[in-house]
Amino acid sequence: MTDLHESHEGIDIEVFLTGKGGLHEKEDVDAHLQEILQDAIFTVRKYLGMNLGFISEFSNGRRTFKVVDSSNEDPIIKVDDSAPLEESYCQRVADGRFPNLINDALMFNPALDLKITETIPVRAHASVPIRFSNGVIYGTFCCFSTEAGKDLNEKDLAIMNVFSEFTGRQIERARNHYRRSFEVSEKIRSIIDNGKMHPVYQPIFHVRENRIIGYESLTRFDVEPYRPPNLWFEAAEAVGLQVELEIVAIRVALKNIDQIPEDCYLAVNVSPGTVMDPSFFDSVNNYPLDRVVLEITEHASVPDYDLFKNQLGKLRSLGANLAIDDVGAGYSSLRHILELSPDIIKLDRSLITQIDKRSDRRFMAGALIGFANDMDIKIVAEGIETIEELNLLNELGVRKAQGYLLGRPLPIEKIQIQKI
Repeated sequence: MTDLHESHEGIDIEVFLTGKGGLHEKEDVDAHLQEILQDAIFTVRKYLGMNLGFISEFSNGRRTFKVVDSSNEDPIIKVDDSAPLEESYCQRVADGRFPNLINDALMFNPALDLKITETIPVRAHASVPIRFSNGVIYGTFCCFSTEAGKDLNEKDLAIMNVFSEFTGRQIERARNHYRRSFEVSEKIRSIIDNGKMHPVYQPIFHVRENRIIGYESLTRFDVEPYRPPNLWFEAAEAVGLQVELEIVAIRVALKNIDQIPEDCYLAVNVSPGTVMDPSFFDSVNNYPLDRVVLEITEHASVPDYDLFKNQLGKLRSLGANLAIDDVGAGYSSLRHILELSPDIIKLDRSLITQIDKRSDRRFMAGALIGFANDMDIKIVAEGIETIEELNLLNELGVRKAQGYLLGRPLPIEKIQIQKI
């Protein structure tokens, strides 16, 4: 069941997750940025009819080529080539010593002082600085030709300026993402290293027998201001720390398993990526797995079912049971069920809420319950908040349930046998 709680001083993870645009790792952002800028320099180079175009970065007194596009298969300059900034046209354009447009460098005496005018050779040249929103110069957006005869004009310069501004925005956006990612990564690293989390346990009832049969562990983060814990896990995934955060959360939860009644199981939430990480098995195999249920959310994708089933097999051979969580919230849960043969199906609260008033939800739940019964899979309904929902589910044959109506998540020291 999806759990609730929090954020962080300085960086709002909700804003961070909204702004990442579906891109997770730095490599994703780099590749996306490179593709956009490659298209930009190609478009301008073709428009101007130049041999070569590039985007350069100024740093530590050097000019480095970050994106290169050429009409030749083996261009004169290549990505990551670097040279002293003072030996470049780029520096002189940026500080105003050279004009933005040069039709023939051999006819422009100041250009003859630069070796590259002859060694490349440079003839027609068009360059504009790339600036960030605060006015700081990042580098230049540049095209040149090894042949003279160009008639560059103000329209060409206007096109260059438009693409230079576009380039600056894209690079600045990526840098802001890197900065936010670093801040989020540091915050999550602090949570992991300093144990800024604790588990709470929500009871799972056998309704007909009027007793608790298990508890689901949910994570609460000890960070202000509060945001839902699912956002922290999403943020951890975005910065490559999902596995570490999940393993720590699970181990913290499992440490209390001896304080849970022996006739009750403990359910922990885990993503497929964490299950497939070699460190996960080593982190949990010393606990009594015959009392543990691994809940796999239906929202999580499984890139390789064979590998996933192999890793699950090791855990299930030690007694661990498997539950598919959030069933009914989307389509992927059906494949999870068919591929993984779970022991338990958990009906998502989106299917349970107002099920006594919604015939569509009642029919969908009935179909899933019938399928589970035919396949000898146990059903747990989660998110029950009203007695009417509970009664309707009881009529449909659901015997196991959890939700605020039955019991809220509590710290380990406060859990106790509850009766309906």
